[in-house]
Amino acid sequence: MPKYEEGCYADGSCGPDHCTRKVFDIAENEGWRNQLDREEYRVYLKFLENETLSEDEYEILQYIEECALEFLNDDCSDEGYYWGYENGNFGYWRIGE
Repeated sequence: MPKYEEGCYADGSCGPDHCTRKVFDIAENEGWRNQLDREEYRVYLKFLENETLSEDEYEILQYIEECALEFLNDDCSDEGYYWGYENGNFGYWRIGE
């Protein structure tokens, strides 16, 4: 039986920050140890503290989220499933559906 059930884990209608926080939360709970450089770590903390990000900082945050998603897909997904976005919602989805 899979560790995670297929479906939505963060509703995109609550905003992109809500989904990004869920990505980080699940990845960290699964053991993701982000290898961030100093600037990336500063942006990551700023985001977690609900501070406003500049456009450049937001691009850095998107890169960090991609790293977390890559970890989830490489280490925490079953064959035929993936972690990602469907229709703006973050979740655990079956490939090809």
